[in-house]
Order: sequence, then C-alpha cells, then structure tokens
Amino acid sequence: MKPARRVVTRSPHRMVGMVCCPWLQDQPIEHESMLERHFIMAALSIPGLRHIQHQPFKLHLDVPTQINAGASTSASAGTAEESDPSTYVPDFLLRFECGHAAIVEVKPKVFLKKSSPKLRAAAAELRARRHSFFVFSDEDLDRLGGSVHAVLSRRSSRLAPETRRIRAALEEIERQPKGTTAAHLCSVADVTLNDVAWLIARGRAWAKTPFHLTPQSRIHPLSSTEVRNAALRVGDWLGIAPW
Repeated sequence: MKPARRVVTRSPHRMVGMVCCPWLQDQPIEHESMLERHFIMAALSIPGLRHIQHQPFKLHLDVPTQINAGASTSASAGTAEESDPSTYVPDFLLRFECGHAAIVEVKPKVFLKKSSPKLRAAAAELRARRHSFFVFSDEDLDRLGGSVHAVLSRRSSRLAPETRRIRAALEEIERQPKGTTAAHLCSVADVTLNDVAWLIARGRAWAKTPFHLTPQSRIHPLSSTEVRNAALRVGDWLGIAPW
C-alpha cells in the first residue's frame, strides 16, 4: 500500500526520517517527528504485529460546522490535509497476523485540545470501518519510560542472539502458561537478560512491563487468544485507551 502523502522529502519542514526493521517488513517506516520515531520503536514489539504503514490513507470526514469555522487558513499551519478540517490522514496503520488493524495518531499533548474535534470525527468514521483508533502523545511516551526506553527496545530488537539458546528459552516459556521470571529463563535456558529483551522486542513473548525489563519481570507465552486480539491490546501495550 502506498502512503497517502510523502513524509520524507528533499526539503522537509519537520524532522523526518525512517526506521528500518527488516525482521518485520521490507519497507522502512517513515516518520516526521522524534515523537513518531519513538512511537514506532515502542510499537514494533506489540505481540502479533505484522506490518506498520505510515500515512496509510486519506479520510473524508463529515465534520460539524464548528470545526470548519475554527479551521486555520494560515499557510504555515502545515500540509493541506492538516489545515483542511474535512480531510484526515492517519499517522500509522498497524496490521496484525489475526487480520485486525489499528489506526494510531501521534500527537504532542499541547496540540490535542485544538485537534480533538477533528480526531473525534475521524474516530467515528474509523469505528464505522471496524478499525480501532488510538491517539499517542508525548505524555504516553513518558509513561512508558520515555525515549530512552524506546531506544533501548529498538536496540534489543537488533541484537543477534544464539539460535539454540533462544529456542530453549521459548520452549521454557511455553511450558509456563502462567508466566515465569526473566531470572528463571536466564538460569534454565542459559540466556542473558538481553536475550530475553530480544524476545520481547521481537514480539516472540510478552511482559506486562516490556520497557522496564528486570530479572524479576514475568515473561508470558503468546497464547492464541492474545494474538487473536492483538489489535485490541494496542491500548494495553502502550498504556492508552481507544477513542
């Protein structure tokens, strides 16, 4: 799927870039802010995730009159989509192996109040299409542990642990349906805490505190129910509620 508009250009007016994750998908994921970059890093390890598309499509909204009346006509307000209250381009589309999809808007909290009417109109349209819709802010990133933890999660996903040890760790996780500690895995499977972090970052297992992994963290297998409801668990994973 081609993005609805380009993010990375020769003369960007924002801090743009790409996140490459070849273990997940061939195409890099583009971002146009550091907040978006850190969101991508945090989202890559959601269990059951199979693809992230930036700027996936354009929605035409049936917006209330008051939203139109309050629309900015300033050319400095951003792109045409941003200044047009009847048009909305989501930041990211997340697809899961279960076939579900979730839409995520990444927005600094300082802009949420002004954008809220348009985002609620978008949420209503997306619910009609049976898509979950989430808004992720810098406050949510801080709740996860901030950019440092997002970067560490990304770093963990790029490790190259020994296949034999990873296999042993996964087998032990599957033998513990109610979960086990990272310390137990390190002892039984002869893995390191970094290896366990790799399993979480690659979505091969899950933990209730994936961005604050310690020896006492409980690691759980990916049950069929959890993977099947992966799109619905975006909110749990990122600590946000659907709109």
